[in-house]
Amino acid sequence: MSSLTANTPSCQRLTPAERQVALLAADGLPYKIIARRLDKSPATVRNQLHAVYQKLAVANRAALAGRMRQCCSGSDIVSGAPA
Repeated sequence: MSSLTANTPSCQRLTPAERQVALLAADGLPYKIIARRLDKSPATVRNQLHAVYQKLAVANRAALAGRMRQCCSGSDIVSGAPA
């Protein structure tokens, strides 16, 4: 039988880069702003956000925001990203 962790979508499955993108997207920022803040192309942000949606089993930003609130602690910040 699989462990609960293996079957439960979790922020722990995200790479550090995906987590940064997910946190900013969950705050409602558009691709271009996220890309600018993280010094990435909008296409990279879009691809990383698509991977986040798959890993967390969500279909849109509203669901992403809810999932990020569930699984990320208050100490999760986007380090190194200019404000």
